[in-house]
Amino acid sequence: QQATTLEGFGTTSTATMILSDGEKPDRYLGAFITADAFSFLGAKPVLGRTFRADEDQKGATPVALLGYEIWQNHFGSDANIIGRVVTINGKRVTVVGVMPKGWRFPEASDLWMPLQLEEKENPRGNFNFACFAKMKRGVSIEQVRAELQAIAARIAADHPQTNTGGSVRVKFFREEAVKDAKTLTLLLMGAVLFVHLIACSNVANLLLARGASRAREIGIRLALGAGRRVIVRQLLSESLVLGIVGSALGLLLAIWGIDLVMRAIPVELPYWIRFDFDWRVFTFALGLGVGSAVLFGLFPALQASRPQLVDAIKEGGRSGIGGGKGQRVRNGLVVAEVALALVLLVGAGLMLRSFLKLQATDIGIDPSHTLTFRVGLPPSQFKQEDAGRFFTALMPQVATIPGVESSAATTSLPASGNIGVSALILEGEPEPQQLQNARLAHGLSITPGYLATCHIPLLRGRDFTVADNKDGQRVVLIDDAAARKWFPNIDPIGHQLALLEKLGELPKWGTIVGIVHNVIYDRLTERREFPCVYVAQYQNPDWFMSVMLRTKTDLTAFANLARTAVLAVNKEIPIYKVKTMDQVVTESFWERRFFGTLFTVFAGLALFLAAIGLYGVMAYSVRQRTQEIGVRMALGAQAADVLRLVTGHGIRLIALGLAIGVIFAFFLTRLLQGNLEGVSVHDPLSFGIVSAVLLIVGLLACYLPARTATQLDPVEALRYQ
Repeated sequence: QQATTLEGFGTTSTATMILSDGEKPDRYLGAFITADAFSFLGAKPVLGRTFRADEDQKGATPVALLGYEIWQNHFGSDANIIGRVVTINGKRVTVVGVMPKGWRFPEASDLWMPLQLEEKENPRGNFNFACFAKMKRGVSIEQVRAELQAIAARIAADHPQTNTGGSVRVKFFREEAVKDAKTLTLLLMGAVLFVHLIACSNVANLLLARGASRAREIGIRLALGAGRRVIVRQLLSESLVLGIVGSALGLLLAIWGIDLVMRAIPVELPYWIRFDFDWRVFTFALGLGVGSAVLFGLFPALQASRPQLVDAIKEGGRSGIGGGKGQRVRNGLVVAEVALALVLLVGAGLMLRSFLKLQATDIGIDPSHTLTFRVGLPPSQFKQEDAGRFFTALMPQVATIPGVESSAATTSLPASGNIGVSALILEGEPEPQQLQNARLAHGLSITPGYLATCHIPLLRGRDFTVADNKDGQRVVLIDDAAARKWFPNIDPIGHQLALLEKLGELPKWGTIVGIVHNVIYDRLTERREFPCVYVAQYQNPDWFMSVMLRTKTDLTAFANLARTAVLAVNKEIPIYKVKTMDQVVTESFWERRFFGTLFTVFAGLALFLAAIGLYGVMAYSVRQRTQEIGVRMALGAQAADVLRLVTGHGIRLIALGLAIGVIFAFFLTRLLQGNLEGVSVHDPLSFGIVSAVLLIVGLLACYLPARTATQLDPVEALRYQ
């Protein structure tokens, strides 16, 4: 309200929403959103209307907007859906609109309800909302950031108890959602550019060789009066045909490849990240392909149409390996291809080694043979004690599923990143007044049997039991990192601590009864290294839990059995996010795996193209020197001598390309800084292995034409024209 740099402001909070209309309940990701946000988001419903301002007020008639996909799939595209009353999170809600197809603001929401804010229910200091705004025309993000930070500072001065130490982060909407994927995407675009340049170099080499082989024909045409412009136009038209055919094939492969790329992404992306093959992509790709073919075909065309080529008629177009401007250009292109391929291969090697290190990370549990699924109870429908009773009833049901060895529930799965950070105080310490001065820890709630199900070692003390309920003494477990950090010289067992979800609340003290092995709960690419405190679910009930089942049999067979167990406790609660624990761990670094795989594919393609380019140059050189090789063999040269003659030239090109590539890679791999885990951007092993692979492939590409040269008949070689 105080900002002058903004012309629209909205607030949203995502939440699980359970949609029920008397049939099977379905769980969707929904969003509570302020009504005025729709005025500047630009999306208009295909049916009905958006929210009115009065529907933001507490006590207003509950209304909802449906996503297009829900309207289609759940309600069969019912044209009379407006005004229909449905049940969302146990509350009767009137449908007032259907949003356009594909619109899922803020990221992947399917349902929207008004965000009804009241100060008594959302006191100052509650920061569980995301804010978004539209900047006024002509205003920069730096101006917005400066103004909002100044406003935040004034509020902190007026309300130091709740706002001191807070900060305002202002980012463009897409920048916040994409995060480090932006850097990886730009690096991938660089890899695509390198592969494109290597392919263009191959085309240029092909056209140079073809022009040299047609030297006699072009020379005769020039001698008979053909204009150079006509010759160049003809040669460029041939390049144009190559560009059109190559681009058409590439576009067909791209259409097929988009589906593969989408299937390789294991998580749901924000709705505005789309891999659509539309007319803009088609025009850009076709223009780039055709334009590159013509551009890289221009020099070969000019080279082939030189009037001096008339002199080459007398030699039949033959020249030595090192002779001629065209040959020097071909050699230079091969060197560039090798250098570019090395840069890509080094980058792929670094990302591969980083991925392997992530994959081998010990997260502190045994993820094998474990199925997980999420159960969410709407807080608007279930009080905290109701949630406690639900999970108290659910866990025995799950434990009786045939084939289940052990089971447990937790608010946060290992390596999922679905865990918050809480302030913590130890007994005898004053409560911190500011967040930056507080001890910080990961806090999660677990049921008895969690340690056994995850195979987490209990180092000292005891585990939670069913007796640790709301009627018993509050107890907690801490991990080894917490014991070493906060109790370096004493035994923590028997001491007390309290987790504070927000400063100023009444501490709930718990007695430490056990110390467990360290477990990683952050995503493996976003580790924050906080100690961990476990509280008993039956003493501190939570509404959202992940249930874990350990079994030795086929995990996929247990999904329906688990769903049945939950419905037996409450027929309106669905399960979702059904995954194996191995999948959860893999998804914790899916971006690195995804981009690393694409990077490796492009690097492999670059290696293949560079090998073809080197082979083509060497094969052409052998053909050009056929008579020279015949003379050498007639004068007594052995096959080994010819082999050294031909491969020596190729080895020099490879060595020069490797040297240049290593220099460029040394600087360019710095762009990967921050996207590698446990691997230096100048990792000598990666540089060494890649150089060796390129050298071996290059030698093979040189050996094949050289071997052909050693098998020449000297008599036939001397007659070669």
